[in-house]
Amino acid sequence: MDTTMSLAEKIGFIKIHYSDPIHDGTVELFKEMNYPQVSKISKILVAYSNILSPVLLSNGRDDLTYCLKLVAIDFSQRYSQSTASSNFISLKTHIIKLIERGDIPWVPFSKEDISFLNHAISKTTYKELKKQAIPKKIQLGFLHVRPKTEVFKEVLKKTCSPEISDALINHSMAYKKKTKQRIISQLTDFLNGITSDKTDWYNHPLVLQSEIIKFRANLLDRYNRNTAYLHFHIISKAIRTLMEQGLLNSQIDLPDNYKASRRNQVLRANNPLISNLDLYDLKNISANKDTPRFLEQLQKEIKSNLACLTDVAKNNVWKGYKDYLLGSEVVTQYKSFIEQHTDKNIHDEAELVPNIQTELSTMWPESNISDFLTSKRVAYYDSNYEFYLSGETNDPNSPYKVSNSVNRYLGLTIEVASAMQAIIVEEIGINPFSLYNISISSDGVGREFVQITDEGSVRLRALKKRAKQSKTRKAKGVPVLLSQIQKSDIDAATCLKMALEMTSRARESSEIRKLWVFRTINGVHHASDSAFQDNFNKMKASLPSKNKAIQHSTLKKIRGSKGVLIFLQSRGDALRTANYLGNHIETTLNRYIPHYLSELIYRNKIRAFQNVLLYMAIGLEDSPSDALNMSEKELKSQLEVAFDNKDMGGNLYEKLKNPNEENIQNEELYFCVSTNNIKTALIYIKTGSDPILKEQCVTAVSAISESTVIMKQMLRTAQLAVQKCEDR
Repeated sequence: MDTTMSLAEKIGFIKIHYSDPIHDGTVELFKEMNYPQVSKISKILVAYSNILSPVLLSNGRDDLTYCLKLVAIDFSQRYSQSTASSNFISLKTHIIKLIERGDIPWVPFSKEDISFLNHAISKTTYKELKKQAIPKKIQLGFLHVRPKTEVFKEVLKKTCSPEISDALINHSMAYKKKTKQRIISQLTDFLNGITSDKTDWYNHPLVLQSEIIKFRANLLDRYNRNTAYLHFHIISKAIRTLMEQGLLNSQIDLPDNYKASRRNQVLRANNPLISNLDLYDLKNISANKDTPRFLEQLQKEIKSNLACLTDVAKNNVWKGYKDYLLGSEVVTQYKSFIEQHTDKNIHDEAELVPNIQTELSTMWPESNISDFLTSKRVAYYDSNYEFYLSGETNDPNSPYKVSNSVNRYLGLTIEVASAMQAIIVEEIGINPFSLYNISISSDGVGREFVQITDEGSVRLRALKKRAKQSKTRKAKGVPVLLSQIQKSDIDAATCLKMALEMTSRARESSEIRKLWVFRTINGVHHASDSAFQDNFNKMKASLPSKNKAIQHSTLKKIRGSKGVLIFLQSRGDALRTANYLGNHIETTLNRYIPHYLSELIYRNKIRAFQNVLLYMAIGLEDSPSDALNMSEKELKSQLEVAFDNKDMGGNLYEKLKNPNEENIQNEELYFCVSTNNIKTALIYIKTGSDPILKEQCVTAVSAISESTVIMKQMLRTAQLAVQKCEDR
């Protein structure tokens, strides 16, 4: 293929070439994935439809294994080992999910049938597959998109003079890869259109000028205003470059570009919130638009769904950390048992013959934390931790393999990490993809870090790649031992501290700076975004299937839903919502809050003030209740509701609310910054008895920690002095 299909075209292609159940199941699974993953899987299903479609429709298990092997061979010959492995795992996982959903009526796999499916493309397999050949007839049926650069050069050869071709190639190649691909696509589209009327367009300035005007006019039929502005900017800049180099007539009058829209809201195809009500489906919500009850129901539903997800996440985190803490006790129990019954050290245990091993397993106390086999594995790999981290499933001296029951005692598992991420995103509003890839420390501009403060909070700085900037967040916590944390008290700070502790041993061994590191079959690695989302999907699968909103949730939806919830709870406070999301107010309102929702909240505020003005206008009447045709009791009730309005603010609201009380002004407190005073504040935070004074000290120290470099140096000096006193 010469051109790339849009996502809608790919999904339409799948519907035509695959069965309706496969198409419908694929669309449903796409709702739970991020866009890159959706784009990847749809591209694979289109490219290999000539072999995948017949096999999936015929239910031939042997044929599927052969088919996937051909796909793996083609992946290995086209991509690097990591990309080939990632693509193969994505395709395999998607097919298995379709089978599990019943979209493909398949007989359950036996162990022999799925032997090939259970393995990723390792480095050894990658080298072997790269050498193998695919039958020519099958290979010609693959619908791969030709490289854009190759297509671009062919178009230039057909439509331009050699001089103009060279100039346009040099112009496009001067940009970075992503921008270069965009320029090539737009120039290819433009040149194919202009040469349909005149092949030597570069010799006819008026023809070129009219074609440019026509191209500009047609852009709004295909794209929104901002995208049309960008695409026309690319074409006009290329034309100006040719004019400056003398390859086109300098008298060509280029039309002005579109003005970029300043109020352009992103419309989303899928519901961005964890709610059964789609905020972007204006047809379905138009009936509720004028009712305050609509806002109350929406707020209640989002709050309930978020609480449901975080409760399950807290339970998973609490169980995961509890198992991790029990790991050392499991090892101790097993060592004591072996020494008691065999007089051998755990390192000599391999010398025990199988008969004695079987006898020992029958003697294993049922009251112990874990069963005999699991305890044996945990103890062995705790003593051989470097080998455990290498990713190998077997040791030549041990017949036992690593399993999930072992991993949970020796470090952080990806299932627990996904639950932690849900809690962190919900509380502090960090971008999920920034959280996935955060490092505990990094060098250079925009450096990342995860730091635990003295008061028990956690400061983290994560890089947002698309924005090319890093932002600092703070998860508030308390200085309590993690082993004493109750399930209900687990928050973002607790999760981050647990993650640091549970991955510290693996990180020290591998020297990987990422926060989320796990033991895999290829050693210690940082998991992919899709792997985190897959495990989040497993967690939410334990929730009621009737609630479709929760079943279609993602971390991105959790963040967006909490942002809308804050906006509703604060009665339209855009600044507070923007602070949670970490965006500018304009970005928050354009990308996360639908315009009609803002309009509805502001309309309710206006109505409230109109009611207040109405009651104030009749205040001088002899009988205000008669003027409004209601009883005095009803009028009093309405007045209480009308003046109980926090949006009024200021002294007027306070006097109306508490007419007999004087306004109490907040007393300003000052902290004299010096090393000795900071030292005194730090000591009082740890040993003081007055909670108010203690809180004031914490506030002062926090302000100093975020102040200038000089003040931070004074704080560090005071911390070292306090630590030195404690060590004495």
